[in-house]
Amino acid sequence: MQNGARSAGLLDRTRIRLHGMLSRWMSSPRFAARALAFWPTRFVARRRASELFDLISGFVYSQVLHAAVRLRLFETLRTPSTLTTVSSKTGLSEAAASRLLRATTALDLTTELPAGHYGLGRLGAVLAGDSGLQALIQHHDMLYRDLTEPTQLFVANQRTTLGDYWAYSRSNQTISDHSSAAQVSDYSGLMAASQPMISAQILDSYDFTAHSQVMDIGGGTGRFLLALRQRYPQLQLTLFDLAAVVAVSDQSQLDAQQIQLQSGDFLHDPLPGAADLITLVRILHDHNDEAVAVLLQRIFDVLPDNGTLLIAEPMSDARHTRRVGEAYFNMYFLAMGKGDPRTVGRLRTMLQRTGFCEVRVRSTTLPLICTVITATKPAVRQSLA
Repeated sequence: MQNGARSAGLLDRTRIRLHGMLSRWMSSPRFAARALAFWPTRFVARRRASELFDLISGFVYSQVLHAAVRLRLFETLRTPSTLTTVSSKTGLSEAAASRLLRATTALDLTTELPAGHYGLGRLGAVLAGDSGLQALIQHHDMLYRDLTEPTQLFVANQRTTLGDYWAYSRSNQTISDHSSAAQVSDYSGLMAASQPMISAQILDSYDFTAHSQVMDIGGGTGRFLLALRQRYPQLQLTLFDLAAVVAVSDQSQLDAQQIQLQSGDFLHDPLPGAADLITLVRILHDHNDEAVAVLLQRIFDVLPDNGTLLIAEPMSDARHTRRVGEAYFNMYFLAMGKGDPRTVGRLRTMLQRTGFCEVRVRSTTLPLICTVITATKPAVRQSLA
């Protein structure tokens, strides 16, 4: 055992030493010049340079997208239009509209058509039909302001625009401190606008037939439960969220769909205990490990034996999405002041420590925006007399 550990340690040190040598070699100007001059490595060197410049240009690309959304360019180009039409509908001069169209076309958001017309590009067509995604892009205006001095985000207790927007994220206050509907209406609206795609991912990945009563904790204005009602009309549904959030929901619509409303702070107030399935949709990644541990334990305690917990949110290690999880979400939550993107393995460990078993990952078609995990509360074993 000791010999094996010693060999593994030696191998690790060797790999680290070799990596350091290779890094110093590849980062030297002489190596870069030779790589570009030598035709077998020229393609790789150019590709690396292009990838690096894409990172440098990323903020500019996002601002082009942001401008196009604010100017409603994608709505305009649902019907192919001339430069004059684009200029008129966006309020830009033709010279400025031309510059915007050149930039969006390069980013595959728009495309140039014959006879001086422009239309939606491959990515622009997706955006034009997704109001929730457009709302999210406009919301990023706050994140961009916080990123003006990015190193300051790593300094503790910095006040940020996103921290003020997501009022409950302030570390020196509890969720219950934010009781005003005005404080939660904006972010409740944003969450509602982006909910349909998330709901579809959940409903397509998990069969709710075996359950009789579902409680959605932190369910906002009830968009997920309304979608669930359409697919499974026989379920009893309960929405649990802050009183201020419940107040800005469309209660008449929820009442019409027989969705029960319960208000409270899920970290402090008693949770209703009748549901055999509890859902957490985009909740855990908004909170640090201590709060997540508390919430999982509280859910475990109120679930019946063989009850199920369903978690749906982006994971930092979802397939082909590591850059989004570890770079984008990490910085977003840093600016927000609370929260942490987690891997499936990390959540699995937290669930098992709480007492859950049968932790399963349910495949989704868009893991970039949502991974679904289910876990079961085991039945209490009866001791033999």
